[in-house]
Amino acid sequence: SESKALKIPEGSNVYHIYNKLGLNKKFYIVDKIVISHDKFPSLTEEMFRNRTNTIYNLYQNKFNIFITNCSFDSSIFLIL
Repeated sequence: SESKALKIPEGSNVYHIYNKLGLNKKFYIVDKIVISHDKFPSLTEEMFRNRTNTIYNLYQNKFNIFITNCSFDSSIFLIL
């Protein structure tokens, strides 16, 4: 489960983010990203949508969190 993968208690609040990746205004991949609300309590949809750089840059600059380990499966990308 997502909670187990994130190492947080079952039922904890999480953000489900769908991030479209593409080239030349054509989208080829949709990432589903799941992150713990407790690690990013002030994250807003506006902040995420209006970022001027990568998702990782947002985590670093706004939350002082540096991603060093990620878990992938066929349908979910989890920030640990």
